[in-house]
Amino acid sequence: MAHQPPILSADRMAQRCVEAAPVTPRPVPGSLPPPPAAPASRPGNFPRSDELSEFSSPNDESSHTSAVFRALRVLPSWFTSGFIHMLMILVLALLYLPLRPVDTFQEILLGRDDPVNELEKLVEDVIEPIEIETTTDEMIPTISPSMEVPEQVTNISADDNFEAAPIAVELSDYGETTAPRNELLAVVGAYTGTGLEGRGQAARAHLLRMGGGTKESEAAVSRALKWFSNHQYYDGGWSFDHQLGPCQSRCQHPGNMKDARIAATAMALLPYLGAGQTHTEGLYKEQVRRGLYFLINSMEVKEDYLGDLWEPGGRMYSHALASIALCEAYGMTKDDELIQPAQMAVNYLIWAQNKSDGGWRYTADELVGDTSVVGWALMALKSANMAYHLEITNDSVMRAANYLDTVQKDDGAQYSYVASGAPTPATTAIGLLCRMYMGWEKEHPALQRGVDYMNEIGPMQHNFYYKYYATQVMRHMGGERWRRWNEVMRDALVASQSTAGHETGSWYVATDGHGSAGGRHYCTSMATMILEVYYRHLPIYGAKVLEDEFPL
Repeated sequence: MAHQPPILSADRMAQRCVEAAPVTPRPVPGSLPPPPAAPASRPGNFPRSDELSEFSSPNDESSHTSAVFRALRVLPSWFTSGFIHMLMILVLALLYLPLRPVDTFQEILLGRDDPVNELEKLVEDVIEPIEIETTTDEMIPTISPSMEVPEQVTNISADDNFEAAPIAVELSDYGETTAPRNELLAVVGAYTGTGLEGRGQAARAHLLRMGGGTKESEAAVSRALKWFSNHQYYDGGWSFDHQLGPCQSRCQHPGNMKDARIAATAMALLPYLGAGQTHTEGLYKEQVRRGLYFLINSMEVKEDYLGDLWEPGGRMYSHALASIALCEAYGMTKDDELIQPAQMAVNYLIWAQNKSDGGWRYTADELVGDTSVVGWALMALKSANMAYHLEITNDSVMRAANYLDTVQKDDGAQYSYVASGAPTPATTAIGLLCRMYMGWEKEHPALQRGVDYMNEIGPMQHNFYYKYYATQVMRHMGGERWRRWNEVMRDALVASQSTAGHETGSWYVATDGHGSAGGRHYCTSMATMILEVYYRHLPIYGAKVLEDEFPL
């Protein structure tokens, strides 16, 4: 079997950065050529060349034909008989076998049956659903938090306008106050470390029970991960138009953003990572490995160690989503093959930040940012901060905080899409979650008013985007409001998951604002991450971790 390529060589990534050459996919190494065949052994009674020399003397010009017959008489009878029969078989084959060189070649490569169906049958036979229970022994295995971190990291600089920050950045400096230190272990006992530690085996089981997850909600996550595995393209990526891949149109409602493959791939990887599945550990490590390989080979390496994952279909959304996936994958595995692509993606995000208002929008350094893109960008910076050994800049964090000040309403209780617009439920949820990571205290008056506002609206079933951010805010707040919210949100999602045919494990809501663009793939990604809310990140106010406070 051909050797599987690694995620990416750190030395090769550094070489590409220096040369600023476009990124091209590396070919998968092929198998070594077979060794030369050993010479055939000569039968014991086969005549030597000197025995036949008398029949082929150059001075004898009378008849070569008679010499051949005399030679055949000297040869053993079994050899003569076999030679004649072989000639007859070859003649008959040429006469009766039809010549179909093109069809025969295709059959050798593809087989006579449908290759897509055969490959998918193999995948379905090998990949079994994750057995979900709410006990520690039956949680999905994940990586140990005690893995080694590389001691030396290549010096990666961002744009000259930004001063490089130290590895451990105190991100809470830009909030009014940090979370109370005496609540560190109020919810999750002794689980400390990075915000990604909740995805570990023991912590995940505990957080699931404490947060309100159930066996049914975890079974829905398991089915969703299998659906993603059945719709991964052969190049390792995914597409919002899932029908073009192995699905072969067996699932309805594809998205129309066919060109946003980086975004689609990131939105498939994030549910895997949220469930503790990485490219080194877990049932789906091969799917994750191929997906990360697709992202890294889609990166355009530019000067100053900038890794561009922008694409026409998804624009800056694609880059921010892919940055989150790369940073989380590195943070969970400490795989030094990922540190440079993850850092370069963060570098580009900081470089692309608007210099005017500190936000992000569709392209680099636009005049006006928007809260939707800012939410994903800040979560990418947060993921880099939690991963360690990835650098962000104080200046970028400070300007992002200033951007939120420009779009807040009611002293920060609600937020608008742009500064001149009116607040919406979705952008309010985004703004409040960012403020939480900035260090707003749980009892902050504006935060409480914003949570009350969302609590009155409830978890709207037709708006995955709002529900994704709002559910995180309510989860971090906890209490009775979260209990009521969770029961409605959780049970509705479990009940609405498709359970028939090839669509099993997926979601689609036609009335969702992004349903036509992202299709079933987008809806499934958002719904899965919502059901992973219990353990994707440690609760901010129940176990605020000293090591990775976000300096927002």
